[in-house]
Amino acid sequence: MNARCDSAALAARIYSSFPVAQPAFARLLHLLDIEATDAVPTAAVTLGSRSRLLLNPRFVAEKCPTDDDLVMLVLHELHHVAMRDRFGDHQP
Repeated sequence: MNARCDSAALAARIYSSFPVAQPAFARLLHLLDIEATDAVPTAAVTLGSRSRLLLNPRFVAEKCPTDDDLVMLVLHELHHVAMRDRFGDHQP
């Protein structure tokens, strides 16, 4: 499976995992592009004019077996994007 397919599959799983009763989550997800990559060992976000959520597919497969696990991982990464206004691009 190539990176584009991995990215599309991860994005689809993420979007289907978030609670539909909370449309704010979908709006937050639209702040970033979702990219499957081996360039990061776990997960990360880039901060810029268009942020990217970078997910290592092997990490997600191993550490996020349930949709709830995946949602928590994505919420953690979204927190970095949301807190950018407070801390700038150099967060603790």
